[in-house]
Amino acid sequence: MRNLHAQLMGYVAAIFASPTPEQIAELLAELHPPKPFRIRLKVLYAEPLSVAQIIAQGAEAGRFRPLSTAGLGYALRVPDAYVSATDDDDGEEDERVGAERRPPAPPSARRRAGVGQLYFAVLPTTQPDVSVIVSVAEREDWAYLLREIKGLYPKLVPILLSQREFVQSVATLRDQVRGAYDMRTRELSAKERIDTSTGERTRSLREWTEEAWDRSIRDASDRRQVVTSVTLAFHRIVGTQPNINAS
Repeated sequence: MRNLHAQLMGYVAAIFASPTPEQIAELLAELHPPKPFRIRLKVLYAEPLSVAQIIAQGAEAGRFRPLSTAGLGYALRVPDAYVSATDDDDGEEDERVGAERRPPAPPSARRRAGVGQLYFAVLPTTQPDVSVIVSVAEREDWAYLLREIKGLYPKLVPILLSQREFVQSVATLRDQVRGAYDMRTRELSAKERIDTSTGERTRSLREWTEEAWDRSIRDASDRRQVVTSVTLAFHRIVGTQPNINAS
């Protein structure tokens, strides 16, 4: 397992060292990383400097290590111990529900798996002030990168959507892939308000499922939940049958 993870990270580093965003996107489209690794994205806004320029400044300060002279890919050293991505730091009650419960692996276990470097790239969009950070990482290491990015605020600002914009964006994506892929909700995080003996509290929930998106968002709406994040699975359709082993 250690060798497989090390080989995967070596391949990911080679992808992000590619000279053009188009090459990186093309290679990522062909990549199907094994669990618990996933292709993860974060959309960022910056001005007057671009996101790429601010990340490059971070590299000059020693925060990141460039993977090539193209200025697209970087490496980030992940320390052996840090707060797990599933630990909430907002003081709210946290409840995880669903058929599958996944406690985070301890940092020592992740290190034994050979994951000590995280690789990511900065890819442009059609909007000059907006770029996408993309990585292939486990949940905990991705959370560490996001904390590093958060440390660059207010130079870098994540783009936050209203609940309506969020739901409409996912619905638009579903419509765009309809017929070619069966889109399912793999993981959904939400917040809801509950009454307790000490007053009203906000509870965080995380659910693992394979429901259709329409069913997931309808259930969340019925429970008056605010969806904060969603992980989607795309199953290729051949004829009328989805390939349930693909995502």
